[in-house]
Amino acid sequence: MKCAVNGAYTFVRLNGGLRSSKYIRFDGARFYIFHEITGAEEYLLPHELEEAGILLEAIQTGNFFLY
Repeated sequence: MKCAVNGAYTFVRLNGGLRSSKYIRFDGARFYIFHEITGAEEYLLPHELEEAGILLEAIQTGNFFLY
């Protein structure tokens, strides 16, 4: 997630080809994630991001993209 240091617009491909758009930024201590579809915001520590599930799974399966 090196790209998140300056902020990055991303999307996750979900089952059936649907997309979940997110803006992700890392401030050196935690990740800020803005879920564009719902307008929800969250702040996660690095270990919490790993536990969050969908993002880590998307990265590992090739379903995480920058745009």
